[in-house]
Amino acid sequence: SHKCSDLFITYLVPVVLDTAENQATQVHFSGAKRPLYYIKKGQDKLEEIRGTRLSIGTSPDTVQTFTTQSILLETGSIIYLSTDGYADQNSKQRKAFTSRRLKQELVAMHHHPLSQQKLMLDKMLTQYMDKTDQRDDILLIGKKI
Repeated sequence: SHKCSDLFITYLVPVVLDTAENQATQVHFSGAKRPLYYIKKGQDKLEEIRGTRLSIGTSPDTVQTFTTQSILLETGSIIYLSTDGYADQNSKQRKAFTSRRLKQELVAMHHHPLSQQKLMLDKMLTQYMDKTDQRDDILLIGKKI
């Protein structure tokens, strides 16, 4: 139905990138409880745009409005989108990895190519979990502008 189509598009495309003037990109973000992380070109500080504090798992008859926020980023900046899965994974001591640690690690490795960041994150999480079962989905997407 038309409602399902609208929901499908809304939730699978929380970010739209538009080319702007002077080799910059306008990033439009609309998230459900999850933030968009970004590191501006030439900086070592991770910033975030918080998602709307609504869940997407409600009844199709419920009308939900998600706020779209925008930021202008220079070429060379990086954006990251994720589920809460990476931060929620446990160690053998049943301690979560945490969003705070994930953000620190992203800052520490953002100078590397994205393909290398993926390998570094995979290795880090494997070592952290130390053969414990995965407890949640894990999705982390990085995009260099």
